[in-house]
Amino acid sequence: MRVKMKKCRAKECDNLFTPSFSTLQKYCSSKCTYEAHKKKTDHEKRFYNIKPISKKRSKENKIYLAKRIVFLIKPENKYCPVFPSQKTTEVHHKKGRIGTLYLDETFWLAVSSDGHKWIENNPIEAKKRGFSLNRL
Repeated sequence: MRVKMKKCRAKECDNLFTPSFSTLQKYCSSKCTYEAHKKKTDHEKRFYNIKPISKKRSKENKIYLAKRIVFLIKPENKYCPVFPSQKTTEVHHKKGRIGTLYLDETFWLAVSSDGHKWIENNPIEAKKRGFSLNRL
């Protein structure tokens, strides 16, 4: 019976070897196996930054900015419902901004920056007065 010799796949090694336990063996020794594996894992260890805004949200932001301007221009949205003497500058999302609620104008409320702070700082009172809705 003739044994087939194989060439070691490690870059720096030109040894021929006899596969002892498996025909799938690729390296001549444990040293070559370790070096090849080490180089492979070092190469695979790359660090990537997670994007702060996804592609989907970036598209939604463009639509939102246009809708927001039109929403704030409407005559019924000129003055803040929390502080009626102040003009509106922001959009409060009564039910949150998750998923489709971000672009759903039925849950938007035009408020001033002071009114928005008041709503965020007084959630129980804001829900009683209808400025916020339960998110569940």
